[in-house]
Amino acid sequence: MNRKITNKLIAFSIGIILPIVIILLWNWGVKTEVLPPSLIASPIKVLSKFKTLIGDDVLWLNAKASLFRLLAGFLLGSIFGIALGVLVGVSKLASRIIEPLFLILIPVPPLAWIPLLIITFGIDQGSKIALISIGSFCTLFLTTSYSVKATDKNLLELSNLYSKEWYVKLFRILLPSSASNIIGSLRVSMALSWTLLMASEMIASSSGLGWFIWDSRNFSRPDDMIVGMISVGILGWFTDRSLQWLGNYFSRWKAVKKEPSLLNMFRIWVWSNLPLQNQWNDLRAIYRKLQLSVSDFFFDKFNLVFGKKKSQSRTHPDTSNKTVLEVSIKEKKFKLNGGELRVLKNLSLNIQQGEFNTFIGPSGCGKTTLLKLIAGLDVDFSGEIRNSNEKVIGSSLERCIVFQEQRLLPWLRVKDNITFSLPVSIRGNLKRKKALEAIELVGLTGFENAYPNQLSGGMQQRVALARAMVNLPRVLLLDEPFGALDSITRDKMQKEMKRILKGTDTTVLMVTHDIDEAITLSDRILVLNGSPTSISNSFNINRNGAHDKTTDEFVKIRKELINELFR
Repeated sequence: MNRKITNKLIAFSIGIILPIVIILLWNWGVKTEVLPPSLIASPIKVLSKFKTLIGDDVLWLNAKASLFRLLAGFLLGSIFGIALGVLVGVSKLASRIIEPLFLILIPVPPLAWIPLLIITFGIDQGSKIALISIGSFCTLFLTTSYSVKATDKNLLELSNLYSKEWYVKLFRILLPSSASNIIGSLRVSMALSWTLLMASEMIASSSGLGWFIWDSRNFSRPDDMIVGMISVGILGWFTDRSLQWLGNYFSRWKAVKKEPSLLNMFRIWVWSNLPLQNQWNDLRAIYRKLQLSVSDFFFDKFNLVFGKKKSQSRTHPDTSNKTVLEVSIKEKKFKLNGGELRVLKNLSLNIQQGEFNTFIGPSGCGKTTLLKLIAGLDVDFSGEIRNSNEKVIGSSLERCIVFQEQRLLPWLRVKDNITFSLPVSIRGNLKRKKALEAIELVGLTGFENAYPNQLSGGMQQRVALARAMVNLPRVLLLDEPFGALDSITRDKMQKEMKRILKGTDTTVLMVTHDIDEAITLSDRILVLNGSPTSISNSFNINRNGAHDKTTDEFVKIRKELINELFR
């Protein structure tokens, strides 16, 4: 039998047997008077009392009162805790103003607030709801603020690259990345809320399960007291399970199997071995275009009736054989340990439309920094960069970058990761159409609904490439895109890159440490050397000959590059 199934059966059996053993020991203890019968009722007596209290509505009325207080206080405290936690997490100003105040108040135990709350709200519902709110708020505020602050900076840089609005950054990056910690904190907060509810109802109340348990103790009704405790346990289990389900829902991408199912494996095998596969692909492409055309027809009719404008896709003007990038960097420096580190100096170059340029040089020479300057992710330098004669003052969809680490959003499916880079104005059928075209371009048809953790490293890099290409960028920046892949996958991805770029006018600037990769893909190789770094030499590559590793021209350029890099 499968070991996993065996473990599940063992866990299930223990889950059933353990409560039975506890009940039997409890019954034995009362019968033998090891447990005093006057203080602890037998299981049979407790069960009989449970039926009686349910029939008389006594238990239900007290449970209803407790649940109202619990949920009202929990929701109120959680909403404010998460909202303020996000604000403090994203805003340095809010963090400086709000955080010190709450860090002083949070160490005060929630029970210490009871006298002040009774004076303020009386012994009615208000004081109990306020007490639970305080407990929930403290837990959620701390967890949310620290989780948001700990969000992967690479993902935030990704949202800056695609100029995403604040609400996109919030709901697509910050909250999903913090969801596991927030849900865990909600469960802890719920347990604390039950504790505070019981304490407040026992101290000052005339209804609720806490009052019912305390009243049963005062009037020596042990069976009622145990019924009340079991009721709290059952309701607490349901509330915790609800939050656990919520956590599983928001973390469903973690639970998907990395291996495809047998059905999917069979489907992929059948499709790959299908006779006349090219014809079938053509028919499928025709069907997809027909489907999108029909959707666009009705979409246009809808717009005509309701006066909505359809988002237009961006196209490139004819810029063949023209300079698309003019880079003139006088100096780029970083502050380091109270001093300054000069990275780039007197670096100038012009890039023609459609060229594939590669920067190669030693580690730490500023290659990635140069790409970020061109992308507009960093504008703190002296000099000027112009894209199609327009000064670069920030990120733009004209210039998209693919990083060495894929920076995919693990909670989004492939199609959603790709459309993340699209402007928010593009939606509906046009958005779907662009996603399908990009997926087909990089050869991932059939994986539209897969999560990143279901894909191999090479496939993940294809998704990152599709995300950049879906906007039809004029300039594509590649920061060691294949550096983390094994040699076989890297060779495959180099061929895929050539196929994807074939027939486009996209200008490519790539950073790599791999000399062979640079020669195989490039039209021109720019060698970066020195400290601070500048361009020491450039090599023009003949596409017809040097891209083939078996030619003498390839070997010759490789030797020249090695001599240039190590001289």
